[in-house]
Amino acid sequence: MDPLIRVVNVVTSFGAVKAVNGISFDVMPGSVVGFIGANGAGKTTTMRIMSSIELPDSGDVLIDNMSIFDDNSIVRGRIGWMPDNPAAYDNLTVEEYIDFFARSYGLKGEQKKRRIKAVKDFTEIWELDNRISTKLSKGQSQRICLARSLISNPDILILDEPAAGLDPKARIDFKRLIKTLGEQGKTIFISSHILTELDDMCDSVIFIDKGIVIHSGGSED
Repeated sequence: MDPLIRVVNVVTSFGAVKAVNGISFDVMPGSVVGFIGANGAGKTTTMRIMSSIELPDSGDVLIDNMSIFDDNSIVRGRIGWMPDNPAAYDNLTVEEYIDFFARSYGLKGEQKKRRIKAVKDFTEIWELDNRISTKLSKGQSQRICLARSLISNPDILILDEPAAGLDPKARIDFKRLIKTLGEQGKTIFISSHILTELDDMCDSVIFIDKGIVIHSGGSED
């Protein structure tokens, strides 16, 4: 089986600092991979590049052997990106927020209605429809952001520290959703700076430090 995602010699610098320093790794289809590293290790920069939000100084990211940069219009719809700090949209209700992202993916009519219903059912956010999207608890905000990342029904999810700041119940609920997505065959790449947050739901882990991969494989190693 070929890798679904290949990160190939990616380098990105901010001034004199190399945030990502020649990273390469593969992610197999249907796997749940934890991306572990301290704050500032280069996790978010790597994930933003994998999601085509940022361009690297050099290197490439391949999805099914297609460059995420050269073939962006083809592969971007296959990726659901969940940032660690989602952008705020003042005065939008949750219903309007989800509808906005559905339309941004070109969904319309009955197809849009079906996808919105599917993500709301999965993340259990129906009761939040009329709430202002910027006036939610951390756990509610994370469920809304996960719903947003699922709206195009992507086969790849890239989730940047989704469990950070959640209370114990919200953390358990979120882990349950991630496990269910993995069981559905989604390929999930999920970051944290705490191994124990991810250990029980990942097939493998990648450790990063100072922009370099220092371990890739089982967490028990």
